[in-house]
Amino acid sequence: DGWWGGDRSKPPKSPFGNFPWDSPEGLQYAGEFAKQFTDHVKKTFPDINFYAYLYDEPPAKVHAVLSKITNELHKAAPDLKIFIPKHVSRDIGYVYAWSVPFAPGFLHPELQKAELAAGHEIWYYNWAVRLDSHEYIRTRLYPWQIFSADGSGGLLWNTIFTPKGINPWTDMDKTHACGGATIFYPPRKPGEGMIASLRSAQIRES
Repeated sequence: DGWWGGDRSKPPKSPFGNFPWDSPEGLQYAGEFAKQFTDHVKKTFPDINFYAYLYDEPPAKVHAVLSKITNELHKAAPDLKIFIPKHVSRDIGYVYAWSVPFAPGFLHPELQKAELAAGHEIWYYNWAVRLDSHEYIRTRLYPWQIFSADGSGGLLWNTIFTPKGINPWTDMDKTHACGGATIFYPPRKPGEGMIASLRSAQIRES
C-alpha cells in the first residue's frame, strides 16, 4: 500500500544511508541493490518467475518520482520485472508488467497493444474467485475474460485472507466477499500444511 507500505504521498528515506529514494545517491544505491538482488534470484532460484511489486495503484501525484525510480532500476537491472497494479500509463517510467483493473475507464487497448508488442505483460485484476451465487458465473468466466483481452495473467490481492477470529472452514460467508481473497485454507491438524481449494486448482488450470 503506497510507498512500501507507508505514506502514499512521498517516498521515505531509503535504507541506504538514509538518502531519499529519489536523490542521486538513493537512486544509485537502489540500482546497485536491484542488480545484485536480481542476479541472486536468477542464480539461486532459476525456475522462479520473480516480479518486483513496487507500488500499489500509484496516484498521479507520485508519478514523476516513481518514474525516476523505475527508470533507474531498469537501467541498473534490465532483467528486473517491475510490476505495477495500474492502467497503462506513460507517466510512471519503465514497467514490465501492468495489472489493469478490469473495469470501464481503465482499459486502453492501443497502449496495451504497444506494451505487448514491446514484450511486456498485461495482467488484470482482481481475479474473481468468490463462492456467493451472485459472483459464481463471473468467477468461472474471469480467466476467459483475461484470455479474450490478451492478458498475460491475473492478480488476486490475497490468497489467505481471513478476518481475525474467523474460521474459513466453517464461516466462509464471514470472510472478505465470501472467499474472495481466500483460496488456501489453514491446516486442520498439527503437522498439516496449507490446504488448496478447488478454486485455486481452477486458477492453476486457467
